[in-house]
Amino acid sequence: MTDREVNANDLANTITVSTGNNILRGNGGNDRFILNGGTNLIDGGEGIDTVKINKTQATAGAITKNGNIVNIGTNTTLLNTEFIELDDVRLAVDTLAIIPIITLKERIISLVEGNSGRKTATFTVNLSSASTKDVAIDYTTRSSKATAGSDYTTSSGQLTIAAGQTSGTIDVEILGDTLAEGDERVFLDLAVSSGATFADNSTKASAGINIEDDDSAIGISITADDPSVIEGDPDRPSKLILTLDRFGSLLNTDTIGYQLGSTGAKPAQADDFVNGFTPGQITFAAGERSKSLEISIAPDLNIEGDETFGLNLTSLAGTATVSDRELVLTIRDDDGIVVKPKFDLQKATEDIWTANGSGKVKVSLVAKNSDRLNEIGVFKLAADNTVNGIAPGAAGFAKAALTNSTTLFTALPDLTANGLDLSRIFQVDRNEQWAVTMISMISSFRLALKLFRSS
Repeated sequence: MTDREVNANDLANTITVSTGNNILRGNGGNDRFILNGGTNLIDGGEGIDTVKINKTQATAGAITKNGNIVNIGTNTTLLNTEFIELDDVRLAVDTLAIIPIITLKERIISLVEGNSGRKTATFTVNLSSASTKDVAIDYTTRSSKATAGSDYTTSSGQLTIAAGQTSGTIDVEILGDTLAEGDERVFLDLAVSSGATFADNSTKASAGINIEDDDSAIGISITADDPSVIEGDPDRPSKLILTLDRFGSLLNTDTIGYQLGSTGAKPAQADDFVNGFTPGQITFAAGERSKSLEISIAPDLNIEGDETFGLNLTSLAGTATVSDRELVLTIRDDDGIVVKPKFDLQKATEDIWTANGSGKVKVSLVAKNSDRLNEIGVFKLAADNTVNGIAPGAAGFAKAALTNSTTLFTALPDLTANGLDLSRIFQVDRNEQWAVTMISMISSFRLALKLFRSS
């Protein structure tokens, strides 16, 4: 009488029975039958099938084989199965020889690299039981980021665990260096040649070595070929923020010193920076990968052109290395470019110019005294070069121009411009038409226009 009949699918199944009279068919797939009791007829079918009996070889009963039929004691009959797994040994069904299960004591070994010399990673290969035959396992190293010859020594060969023994070892050498390259890994691939399998009946497995890099380097991340910062204005101060990245090991604390200085054909000076050339330092705590370095620029309204300065890093504490190359950076002057040369207002005519960008215009009275009272204005023209519809030269144009002037000067008789602040700043937009006009003739007054780049 059959209490239970199971027909499994073609997947890898685990079928457990504890009592009764049972017929269990595995069909396809690598199946595992766990027998805790009962009387059982098992047909594994296709695949690599294992029968697990929770008894030792001594208590399981006699194991006999007749053709392709194997009997275990009086309660278990096997067909088309590959392994019998008992509490103390595992047997191959075809020969009834002991086939141990291979396990690795260390699946992952972590070693700190060191700066020189060699370290050894030792893998212990264990057998679940001693075998009556030698167990042969082929092995070879395989790189994962690590470089053979500089990070580790290539190793391959065959480990033989002699009959009656239950373990063996495989060594892989790790090579020290002082390069900041980050953690690296080496794999050890194992392939069983004879005498045993791994727990899932597989003949292949892998282990790994994690090479922990104890070297680090700190550098500045630059995304542009010419790193620069806009100078800014007193009401809009500017800052240059640089990112310092630490590569390699993050295990330790590192302190980096930094120093600004003049460099290049047109060097910046200490007064171009809020903190001058005062040295500073930045500390990376253990685990920190990046820090920010903030350089505050001291803005002004002086037209002085672009200036360059150098940034040098040094290691003050810790093991991180830094480049001894000076990083050259640029302060971009936004205080103007001359868009119109200085010109003389010798008569009440208008000299029209076009803004070639959006930004600030600085108009300066630069010379000299006059014997009359003069009104000088800078004004914007309409697209047709008129003001309030009045064309240049027409009656009322000068008055309209001065009325609509953004910047206006009053030049008193016999007043020199030297030493006086006779400058005005106003905003223009790209492609706007502007002009300068005045009322009353003057013998010699000069005006300079300077356009500020917009930041």
